[in-house]
Amino acid sequence: MTGAELAHQISQRYGTTDATEIAQRAGVVVRYERWHPVTMGEYHKKDRTICINLAAPLEPTQVLAHELAHYFIHEAGILLPRQEEEKLADSFARTLLAG
Repeated sequence: MTGAELAHQISQRYGTTDATEIAQRAGVVVRYERWHPVTMGEYHKKDRTICINLAAPLEPTQVLAHELAHYFIHEAGILLPRQEEEKLADSFARTLLAG
């Protein structure tokens, strides 16, 4: 499955391409924090939480869409090497944000 395919599937399931709305409907908690920009955002599988780094050089919505991809990748049981998962998450986010 490609990132674009996953994004289309998720936007159809939730009836929107709004990342914040999708997170709410999926029951994913989103926290906005500020930390040294080692990472732009993080998805915590254990407690279904996404943390968005407000110090990141990207818009929070872009980071949220990328991290949501990690959530849906894990929920679907898709196992990929880290680099491939990041590429899929980037593609998902681009497609979702393009509407």
